[in-house]
Amino acid sequence: MAAFSLVGFALLAVTWRWLPRFWVWFTALFVALSLGPFVHIAGINTYIPGPWAFLRYVPVIGMARAPSRFSIVAALGMSVLAGFALDVWLRRSRGWSRRAMVACVLGALALELTPAPRQLYSADVPDVYQLVSAGAESSVLLELPTGIRDGTSSIGDFNASTQFFQTRHHRPLVGGYLSRVSRWRKDENRRSRYSTRSSR
Repeated sequence: MAAFSLVGFALLAVTWRWLPRFWVWFTALFVALSLGPFVHIAGINTYIPGPWAFLRYVPVIGMARAPSRFSIVAALGMSVLAGFALDVWLRRSRGWSRRAMVACVLGALALELTPAPRQLYSADVPDVYQLVSAGAESSVLLELPTGIRDGTSSIGDFNASTQFFQTRHHRPLVGGYLSRVSRWRKDENRRSRYSTRSSR
């Protein structure tokens, strides 16, 4: 929920007691699910299990348990609540204060949503990949630890950043991440003597 509007968060903080309880609980459920298996605070894993840690064992919805998917519904709920919050605040305001409130909210939203270049996270690729790109075009890159990962399982310990770094060197990779990997591909990886050693 870090991508949700700060203006929206401020509106919710001021008017939370007047918001519809159904939408509050609906949004709270999906916010909790979007946190993933363990709660992180300021980038630190607290190892406190969230609802998602238990939902992964539910057989019927096991294929739709990715936290990023729940965050979409959570953002929808937050947007609906922000609309309710603005409506409540405007109905409680009168005269010039109502017009000032609308002007402040619109100004704050315009400032926050201005598409100015703001670096949120470094997308630099380590310089070592320049050496990889200078190698033979027929070469294949193996980064350790390696493995195969998809939305439902993980064999080994493949890091998805490896695929991002591939945008610099353009070489094929050993291992990887896909939304779905076939059972045959997973079985072949387990049977390989090399992958068995690298997955430990």
